[in-house]
Order: sequence, then structure tokens, then C-alpha cells
Amino acid sequence: MKKEIDIVIEDELFKDKLSKFYNINKKKIISLAVIIIFIPIIFQLFVYVQNKNNEKLITEYLRAEILSEENLVESIRILNNLILSNNDTIVSLSVNKLIDINIKKKNYNLAIKKISELKHKFKNKELDDLIKIKKTLLLYDSLNEAEILNLIKIDQESDTFINIKKKLLYDFYIKNNQFIKANQILKKDK
Repeated sequence: MKKEIDIVIEDELFKDKLSKFYNINKKKIISLAVIIIFIPIIFQLFVYVQNKNNEKLITEYLRAEILSEENLVESIRILNNLILSNNDTIVSLSVNKLIDINIKKKNYNLAIKKISELKHKFKNKELDDLIKIKKTLLLYDSLNEAEILNLIKIDQESDTFINIKKKLLYDFYIKNNQFIKANQILKKDK
């Protein structure tokens, strides 16, 4: 009988302590519960909005692609707006499309200007390298050695475009009758 009374008393004490703890920390407990419930909901909303924004950007880019055949002025306007987005892929596609449009129209200076105006620094090294390679090709005949080396920095270990960059350097040195440097580029391949 005494054990049963002790158990009942302990239960009552525990309930009392729990009640006091809850009353003291009621706001904290409710806030924590609300945070635990709403964080996943807010995250899902954020992902949903991001996906919708990306869909909109892709749709606009595809619209500009189609319009480039029918209404070039409108296509260029859309592409110029897309360059201002935060999506690296869309920015890269838009810049490349604008450059291609200008190259087809034989406006090489405008193509170079478009690359130079690009303030966007790509998070993806490959996208950044592609733009620099395109700029190198457009300016190839007017570059000096320091400028070409600055544009096409070669990273021996992790460079996706190492062969293209080496070929550009090799051709640059051959064009400028710097055969020793051209041979050094070839020796690095072996």
C-alpha cells in the first residue's frame, strides 16, 4: 500500500513540475513548435518560387530563341533583360546568343562590347571560361601576349578546356613567330 501511495505522490510531483515548467516556458515551447512546423513549409515555398522563376526565365529564353528568326529586335531586348537575372545558365545562354547574333551580323565590335559589359561573374568556372575563350577568339588578332595569358589562364589539374586554351596559345605564338614558346606549349602536353 505504501508503494502505491509513493507512486501516486511521485506522479503528482512530476505532473506539478511539468506544469510549472510549461507555465514558465510556455512562450518558448509554443515558439519552438511553430518554428518546427513552419520551417519545412517556408522551405518548400522557397523551392517552389525558385522553380517557377527558373521556368519563367527558361520560357523567356526560348521565346527569344524563336523570335531571333522572326523579330530580331524583340529577341535582343529579351536577351538583354535575361542577362540581368541571377541564373548562371540563363545568363550564359543569353550572352552567347547575343554574341552569336552579332557575329552573324558581322558586328564583331558589338559582340566584344557585349562580353566586356558583362559584369556577371559565373559561379561555374566552365561558364566563365567559355565566355573568356569566346572573347579571346573575337579579339585574337589584336591581343598581345599579356592579354591572351590573362584571358585564358590554364589550370593544369582541373581545366575542362585545357586543350582548347593550349591550342589558342600555340597558334598565338606561331602567328607571332615565337616558335620556342609554341614548342614549350607542345612539350607541356607530353
